[in-house]
Amino acid sequence: MLKIKGFTFPEVIITIAIVGILSMAAVPVYKGYVRKSISVEGKSLLAEVNAAEQIYFARNGSFYPTTANGAGDDKLILGVNAEKNKYFTSYTVKDVKRDGDDWFFTATTEHGGKTITLKGSLNNEPVITDEFSTEG
Repeated sequence: MLKIKGFTFPEVIITIAIVGILSMAAVPVYKGYVRKSISVEGKSLLAEVNAAEQIYFARNGSFYPTTANGAGDDKLILGVNAEKNKYFTSYTVKDVKRDGDDWFFTATTEHGGKTITLKGSLNNEPVITDEFSTEG
């Protein structure tokens, strides 16, 4: 007698249920890793802007005064090309000011309505506020 090999219907249903439960747990974790990696790209861009501003300050005695019309001249002078990035393809530098012996500037980059902000200083550590990696 010929015996047919295969899976029974309950075995298939149980397997589908297990795969469904595992995927329900894995998809949110995967999305969190994707958001985190996107956020890292933005932070890397702003770290590059911070380094360029520090070099500009060393050469000129002040941070680069940005143009009011947003023509992109600051990107050429600072030498930071954000167009090579996948998500954060532009940035703005603003609020360049002096407070006593310290100089301050603010740089921001945006993707999908979420922003990452860098508050740079001559005498203090730069502070990056990451609104992108928060949920919601």
